[in-house]
Amino acid sequence: MNHSRPLLLAFLALALLSTACDPAALQPDTGGIVASKSTLNTQEEITLTVRLPASVPSPSFRWSADHGKVPTDWIASPSITYKASNATGADIVQVMMRDQNGNTTIYTATLNIIAAPTWTPTVTRTPTSTPTATSTPTATPIPSKRIAFNCAYAICVVNIDGSGQAQLTFDVAADPAWSPDGNQLVFDSTRDGVSDIYAMNADGSGVRKLTSGMNAAHPIWSPDGARVLFESRRDSDAELYVINNDGSRQSQLTKNSTDDFSAAWSPDGKLIAFTSNRDGNDEIYVMNVDGSNQTRLTNSQAQDGFPAWSPDGKRIVFASDRDANREIYVMNANGFGQTRLTDSPAIDDHPQWSPDGQRIAFRSARDGNDEIYVMKTDGSGQSRLTSNSVSDSAPAWQP
Repeated sequence: MNHSRPLLLAFLALALLSTACDPAALQPDTGGIVASKSTLNTQEEITLTVRLPASVPSPSFRWSADHGKVPTDWIASPSITYKASNATGADIVQVMMRDQNGNTTIYTATLNIIAAPTWTPTVTRTPTSTPTATSTPTATPIPSKRIAFNCAYAICVVNIDGSGQAQLTFDVAADPAWSPDGNQLVFDSTRDGVSDIYAMNADGSGVRKLTSGMNAAHPIWSPDGARVLFESRRDSDAELYVINNDGSRQSQLTKNSTDDFSAAWSPDGKLIAFTSNRDGNDEIYVMNVDGSNQTRLTNSQAQDGFPAWSPDGKRIVFASDRDANREIYVMNANGFGQTRLTDSPAIDDHPQWSPDGQRIAFRSARDGNDEIYVMKTDGSGQSRLTSNSVSDSAPAWQP
């Protein structure tokens, strides 16, 4: 997105620094934008951090990007999450830094956005065409207790011990979520030009379209399986919508000039947790399923997001960069008792509880590439589940 860039007395444009660079090589009195890497795939997320010059009193920051998504309000945290768009090529990112005396400085960085590489999985299957019938086809039984996840621009599944990885989709697809009975998956896809919500059987067959022209993403089933919750940017900013599982009776739950996204149903179906930047930065909120009584649960100067309920509905796991790096946290369902679970030098996010409430799956880049990891709910026993040359993210446990 393009934002106005006012003329400033102090303007400093610095090249982007990747993790291969030594941040200590910067001179003590200079600043710039430091990123985890300078070349990334479309729709990929990375952390951008402002390296501050010496003696900057109480700075605040405002970001802009030509194409990618960044927070656009003034924030106190020097770190943000940048999400690339579908556009390839150079994306110019700028941050305006303002100190308590009103002095401003602009730093500029260039990110190179490339198309995701094509991945040929070890296990393949013959693609199936989208059926024209509106009825739900019968799914072919497959082994239970799998984890579905994004594997580059496809949806894959893997057994909970890391074996049996298979690719389910062969068109662009992302953000899988299981139906309560474990027989179907919903996901978003741009296969028809605009991102919309689709459903398919657990073996990848019977693909059907639920929305049309909604610029929609991140679907999730209601606990009773009757409805699907998702976010849509059809009116520019992200808002939350719900539809019946056949695509009928669409209704809007939130309506703000800012973004509401990354939502999750409570296990009893009475509440929805979601992320919103309505108060200046990404925080976690909760509301009734009809959109009423929207209440803020987190209140930090950093970015909090990706909420997911525990199976008993008593806790919410989420991701936050409040400690300078995005990690996994957990809190009580009322927002109290916020506790950090992971502590790695790379990004940890996309947490999801296992159906038995004993484990949490999440995405981590701690070994140099985005992979799926699993840990116990107290943060112990962290182990790697996938090992691919492409980015793996957004895990979802099969009920």
